[in-house]
Amino acid sequence: MTSSSRLTKHTWTKEEEASLVELVNASGWRSDNGTFRPGYLNQLARMMAFKIPGCNIHASTIDSRIKLMKRMFHALAEMRGPNCSGFGWNDEKKCIVAEKEVFDDWSHPTVKGLLNKSFVHYDELSYVFGKDRATGGRAESFADIGSNDPAGTARVSERRNVSSGSKRKRTGHAIDSGDIVRTAIEYGNEQLHRIAEWLILQRQDATQTRQEIVRQLEAIPELTLMDRCRLMRILMRNVDDMKAFLEVPDNMKYPYCSIILQENR
Repeated sequence: MTSSSRLTKHTWTKEEEASLVELVNASGWRSDNGTFRPGYLNQLARMMAFKIPGCNIHASTIDSRIKLMKRMFHALAEMRGPNCSGFGWNDEKKCIVAEKEVFDDWSHPTVKGLLNKSFVHYDELSYVFGKDRATGGRAESFADIGSNDPAGTARVSERRNVSSGSKRKRTGHAIDSGDIVRTAIEYGNEQLHRIAEWLILQRQDATQTRQEIVRQLEAIPELTLMDRCRLMRILMRNVDDMKAFLEVPDNMKYPYCSIILQENR
């Protein structure tokens, strides 16, 4: 890709960032296992366009902003944690306070400039990124879904352990592979049965979701018959788009449909 074809750097306003934080905290983005649904970035871009007239922030720009906020949150949480000393917290300004020498000794290259810098959305983002820290970084958090960013680059507190962890994984690779093969042979029939059951449930869920899409589209009087048919064709391409539509509040469904129709002309 040439530099001329790349998106220009977006300068976020306070209103845009506040709206993004509000949206990522909204219910309905997470799957049953706690992770965020595939395709959430495109849905966030659509909702941002609805909340802020004239807003045209691309999904890739939102992805970059979420990753930046995640790095900042984890860095601040680490400095406030029990493993770091010499740091204080100004809860009114939502910023780290410390002697410059203490901060410089700790500072990570990816999060420079956090000393005395206000991070007003820290409390709200603790609901999004806090679980990732509470589980030791094992749970897949919001910014990890749908991105190709290695997990280590997103977790500031784990950067120091990446190298040694990789060596341990390589050492046990042959043994782990053997265990996997033996386990697969022993429990193969049971696992195949569970997979078959899961596929049946998935098909049933998709059918019920399509039926609900039709019902809700018919309940929007502003839509023409042709609009409804086009929306069915667009939304029913995959289950995630259908479920995202169903999670939109009723008073926002018509504007949401209008955005989808405009994007697919």
